[in-house]
Amino acid sequence: MLLAVALLAPHGWSAPFSTISAPIVHTRSSQPFMELKAGDDVMVAGNGPVMLLAAKLAAIKGYSTTCALSPKELEQAARLVFTDVHPEGSLPISFVPIAGPDAEAAVIEACVAKAKGLILAFDGEMTIPESALKGSA
Repeated sequence: MLLAVALLAPHGWSAPFSTISAPIVHTRSSQPFMELKAGDDVMVAGNGPVMLLAAKLAAIKGYSTTCALSPKELEQAARLVFTDVHPEGSLPISFVPIAGPDAEAAVIEACVAKAKGLILAFDGEMTIPESALKGSA
């Protein structure tokens, strides 16, 4: 089962996404990016290969894409996203670790603050583990 939810910020909105309370688009298939235009920043979060494919599709469509990944997914991201047709460096996509020793709260917060759109894509009926949602002690 593929579930994708896109939360899009109103034009000119710059507050962190933590203040968004309701999805604008809730679908089982892709939908157009309402007010976004090529070059706008989007953030992609979720899990599994479908999240990486959603990020790649956003980058192919011209959105400056930041993909928030767990350390495990970070290891396989480049292998799944970059191909002979779309080699590394050819797409406007970057990967940011959201956990582990390489994760930096300031970097994540900056990415979220500049993003005009958020794409959530989950592979299967899995969710983000509760431990990933809790701050470090």
